[in-house]
Amino acid sequence: MRDKDAELWTAVLAACPAAAWPGLQGLHEITLTAPEAGLREATFEHLALMAKGPGLPARLAEAVAHSPEALGDTGRDGAGVGYELLRRAQGQPPRVPLAAALRAGSPRPNLAYFVAHPELQLLLSAEEKEAADLGLTSQMGDLLRERPALAKGLFRTPSSLPTGFEKAVLTTSRCRLGSTTAVAQVLYRADGRAEKIAILAAPEGEGCKDAVVAILTASSAPLWRLPDVTAPDVLLLRLDDESLECAAPPNPAVGSPTEARRIGGTITPPRKVKDAPPVYPAYARQQGIQGVVIIDAEITPTGCVHAMRMLHSEHPGLAAAALTAVGRWRYTPTLLNGVAVPVIMTVTVNFRLAY
Repeated sequence: MRDKDAELWTAVLAACPAAAWPGLQGLHEITLTAPEAGLREATFEHLALMAKGPGLPARLAEAVAHSPEALGDTGRDGAGVGYELLRRAQGQPPRVPLAAALRAGSPRPNLAYFVAHPELQLLLSAEEKEAADLGLTSQMGDLLRERPALAKGLFRTPSSLPTGFEKAVLTTSRCRLGSTTAVAQVLYRADGRAEKIAILAAPEGEGCKDAVVAILTASSAPLWRLPDVTAPDVLLLRLDDESLECAAPPNPAVGSPTEARRIGGTITPPRKVKDAPPVYPAYARQQGIQGVVIIDAEITPTGCVHAMRMLHSEHPGLAAAALTAVGRWRYTPTLLNGVAVPVIMTVTVNFRLAY
């Protein structure tokens, strides 16, 4: 097995039913002592979810004991994080803090999503849980660096869905809710229905990817996007309870009083009531990267940020950090003739280093 097989091995483990995982014991043993860290990481994380308690089979326990992480330093990379999670899942006290590794994001794309599973959240301290969520910002920055064209598109949450629909689909599919985000690129037909859905990032776990596809298939492009739907949108689906409760209302009719209006004139800017400071990407700080990110944000009548369009960004990593932060901001409702309405306003996020 080679390191490029880590992603395939992770997919195999994610699709493995809980009752069937002992049948993979031989492969578990091989990957635990493999020189490729990505393979060991995936196995440690899977065992932390499946093999709770001290009762690992003898040969598997021996393979864990002879892994590089058991014999050396841990907690500094993805494989070390996985090993520490397995130790904790087996009832052993924390040995090393994981916040630094989680905050930086793992070299393997699925780590931050994996540790966001509720079962594994119980193994993390409050600081480590926060760090895992911040790791998503780093991973989103990687995604935008790999696909810079995405930063020029429209980032928004799914629309035209009944209240509670997203949470119901996720719960029915047995996808674990947690502090994580699914990201997909969606191309729409002229009637606003989804034509092509490309999942760019989705949480691990049985049914999660299918649930995300079902939600995006059921949603439609906002009416103000029609008939110009030739460019794909990037949809962000946060899977924590607060964000799901803040899901956007059904599409308003074009020209109706509830169509989003730009701030100005008789429409005054809403007041921010919940701030989420952007996380300065570690690599950007180390390389002295600074800049300003300007975003058009659509705010729902309840004060949630529903859609974001990138107007200006000097670096994809800063764009990712800004989008992650702005998406968590909350505002007071904006009233027009006594009625709460959606509005569009321009927000600026500054990244400056103190020398």
